[in-house]
Amino acid sequence: MASTRRTEEETQPMRSFRILPLPLSAVRGILRAAMTTEPINNAPTSDHPALLWAPWRMDYLGGPHSDGCFLCDIAAGSPADDLANFVLWRGRTCYLVLNRYPYAGGHLMAVPYRHIPDITALRPDEWTELHSALVMAESALDATMHPQGYNIGINQGAAAGAGAKGHLHLHLVPRWTGDSNFMPVIGGVRVESHGLGPVAELLRSALAAAGATTEKKS
Repeated sequence: MASTRRTEEETQPMRSFRILPLPLSAVRGILRAAMTTEPINNAPTSDHPALLWAPWRMDYLGGPHSDGCFLCDIAAGSPADDLANFVLWRGRTCYLVLNRYPYAGGHLMAVPYRHIPDITALRPDEWTELHSALVMAESALDATMHPQGYNIGINQGAAAGAGAKGHLHLHLVPRWTGDSNFMPVIGGVRVESHGLGPVAELLRSALAAAGATTEKKS
């Protein structure tokens, strides 16, 4: 006669599992990471556009925000404030600053001093200097952090994802193959090889070595 004795394991209550609504692309990334030691290729294809995962930015998006403009506050800051605010360079009409909540290490912004909402409000001299600042910044990143690619762009307006509403700014995001993988997306662990302070010093030195002089504040 077959034994009807139930094992201890069988008598335990069924465990409950929480199903996370992960995008299919994220699931594919987890499986690829689990099955290979090769770097994950996140290059876009006709069927699957490349994704840049940055869930740690929720600290900024979900955090408290003042009624003022932090980019204007940085623009009006003193040289001592520039160190704390990770300002890299100041020109006549704009400045370069590291993003405190970066999509990747070395993510920086070119920002006009004037509080203007979009590119149609830029004067010709402002547009020219913003472009020159981005070129200088990319050269400094190339010389120090050796990215394999860049995302360069503008989020103009709240509907487009602009974090500083009403104050135009241009993003320069260095990229490396596999820079956003399952660690931050699923594990909640962000791997950063450099802190903001050391990166700022590295880029300031590279900009100075390339002849980028900071304008003295009046």
